Amino acid sequence: MKRNGADPADVVVDLDTPAAKGRTKGNLMLVGGQAIATKGFTPEKGYEVDPLDVAVLNLKVLTRLLDAAAPGGPASVKGKVAVNAGDEKTPIYVSTPTANATFRAPWKLKGTVERVDAGTIAFRLEIDVAAGDKPGERVKWSYSGQAGGDPRGRVLEGATSLAGWTVYSIGPPKSDKPQSHTTLRFAATPLPGPFATLKDLRAALAKNP
Repeated sequence: MKRNGADPADVVVDLDTPAAKGRTKGNLMLVGGQAIATKGFTPEKGYEVDPLDVAVLNLKVLTRLLDAAAPGGPASVKGKVAVNAGDEKTPIYVSTPTANATFRAPWKLKGTVERVDAGTIAFRLEIDVAAGDKPGERVKWSYSGQAGGDPRGRVLEGATSLAGWTVYSIGPPKSDKPQSHTTLRFAATPLPGPFATLKDLRAALAKNP
């Protein structure tokens, strides 16, 4: 559960989120921090990176909450443990290269964490945070699921099939004008492919970083 501060290079996300009409369902993959691939949905043009940002920000928030819920680390969770934590002064702030999220202080965290097996923890958490401009305004966010393993250094297998996936390279937008750090935004550019496997995609990205 302890965070290492680095952004993940390889991520797979199963999406099922509200949309303007119905829900957006599909799969999203980050490859080596250099490309994204989508399957089952078409991201909005110009905002291809946004679903990934939302997923990674939520993962980082959850990691912070799990740190607060079990400050002794996952090994300290032996059975089912009640959570009652919080901070009166320090907000929760997380970011990616293109987005950020803040839970203002004071915040309170309640719920449970429970040992499932040697490598897995189940959690059901609710964070109550300050919100709005008026004193006393609050909002609650709920997180539930299971966490396990150590994501540091984990990479997706090269043999992973990319059949049916649409692939984009990501990076600073190409422009003849110099960009300052305050205006820089990542852009997604469709890659022609096709790429049979992740190994093929990684090879293409290595030739054109």
